[in-house]
Amino acid sequence: MNVFEKGDVYFNTGDLMKVDTQGFVYFQDRIGDTFRWKGENVATTEVADILIMQDFIKEANVYGVKVPGKIPVC
Repeated sequence: MNVFEKGDVYFNTGDLMKVDTQGFVYFQDRIGDTFRWKGENVATTEVADILIMQDFIKEANVYGVKVPGKIPVC
């Protein structure tokens, strides 16, 4: 809350957005890798955020790797 001005809110989606001179907002890219799990797109940053909720994990870096015999989806 109160990120840019009093009373506003912030939600980290993992998306990079761009605002043009007319104030229109455009999608640019995703931060980190994205993969498909049970029909849902999942950002590796989402997985890392869940992992660091554990008391015994202080930092996590999650990244995608190629799996032989599997077709990349994202």
